[in-house]
Parts: sequence; structure tokens; C-alpha cells
Amino acid sequence: VDVNYSSDNTEVEVDNENVKVATVTNWDMYSIQIAAINNEEDINEIQSKLANSNIPFSIVEIDGVKKVQTYVSMDEDESRKYLELVKEQFSDAFVTKLEVPLVRLDYTDKYAYVEEICKELNNLINNFKEESEFWIKNNEIVDIKEYKSIQENRASILDNIEKQGKKINYDGMNAFKENLLNYASSMNDKSKESLKMIELKT
Repeated sequence: VDVNYSSDNTEVEVDNENVKVATVTNWDMYSIQIAAINNEEDINEIQSKLANSNIPFSIVEIDGVKKVQTYVSMDEDESRKYLELVKEQFSDAFVTKLEVPLVRLDYTDKYAYVEEICKELNNLINNFKEESEFWIKNNEIVDIKEYKSIQENRASILDNIEKQGKKINYDGMNAFKENLLNYASSMNDKSKESLKMIELKT
């Protein structure tokens, strides 16, 4: 076996010499979910309402359902600070949590791209932290230029993750590859939606 991967509750042995280890830290992310719908007309109506209310948002599609979210943070209390504000316009809004466990990737020189994947995933986590801190300090007036920069950096990181992920050519990592590429694609769409809304405001 040349390369395999494990989470915090799964250990994988690698038989080759010169085995290296790359890890992606565990983290939690919170956001306010405004709606989960699959009707384009309803999506457009919600987008218009959010834009008129100056509430930043993004859309991620999961299993054919589009989820409209706002105020991403790694601190649950920070997301909750905005909940009542959002509920004034969308009474069904609630705080949602995304849990990402520690990931460990064992690899040899033949699969050196694994290290780059982990590097970019950690960069993505730092980017989420940056956005979280952004909302903490911009709770009165939103700095559109700074928020745009955060989203542009995220899009670049996700592009790199997709690029490196497509290099995976080991059967033992097929499931990991599929999940990684689906996640990167979904998050990239989400960032593009955020950037699109920013452009409307500038």
C-alpha cells in the first residue's frame, strides 16, 4: 500500500518506506440558515429581500436542495448575535453547525500531492477563521472590500484543492477524492454567489 487516509477514529497502515504524514485540523463552523428550497422563483425572491435588507448571504446546494446561509462564524455565539436580526425578515431562520473531524493522510513521495491537498485544506480553515473574525469586527458597518478579498482568496484556495484532488490516482482514496471534489465544488459555488452579491453592492 502506498497511500491511505484516516480520520480521528480510523487508523490505516502503510507498508512502504519513507512514509510521510499530513494532517488537516478538526474544526466547527456555524452559520444562520435562512431557507432550504429547490424552487428558482423562491430563491430569486429571497435574494432580492436579502439584498434590500443589506444582509450578506451565500447559497450552497446539497442533494438538489439550495440552502441560503449568512453570518458564517467559528464561534456559535457570534452567529447567534445576528439571529434575531435575520429572524425579523425570515422567521424560520436558525443557527446550523458543520463539524469537520481531524483528517490524517499517510503518503509516500509517489503521492506528494497529498501534502499540497492538506496544505490547501488548512488554508481553507484559516480563511473561514478570517471570515469569522471579519463578522466579529464588522457588526455595525460591513467593509465590502475586505469581505470581497476574503471570498476571492477562498475561491483561489478551492480551485487549488480541486486541481490537486483530481491528481488522486489511488483506488484506496477514491471515496476521499469524490468527497473532496464535491465539497470543493459546492463551496466554490457558494463563494461565487457571495462575490456576485458583493458586486451588486459595489
